[in-house]
Amino acid sequence: MALEFRRQVIADKEQVVDAINDTQEQIFNIVRVLNKSPTVTGVLLKNITIGSTPTLVRHGLGYNAQGWIVTNKSANFEVYQDISVSNPDASQFIYLRTSSGSYTVNILFI
Repeated sequence: MALEFRRQVIADKEQVVDAINDTQEQIFNIVRVLNKSPTVTGVLLKNITIGSTPTLVRHGLGYNAQGWIVTNKSANFEVYQDISVSNPDASQFIYLRTSSGSYTVNILFI
């Protein structure tokens, strides 16, 4: 959903109050949309070491992670969910592993 902000032209002093009220309403609507964004409501974990064997990571979202963004990568590798291990509570934890090697990364869970 694209966010739009309507620019207003104020011709006289009587329009100032209406313009301020309209601007406040526009800002409220934009902030409401932003607050629902997964990247805003997600959890960023720093300095998580993940290896090529299943690594239990506590994301703490309170719901099953919809996805994740890995940052601070120091090499060309993939991080993926390991579903071969039984997860004790998918609303709090996820098993991750790398395609090869062990790396320390930051992960944004959404």
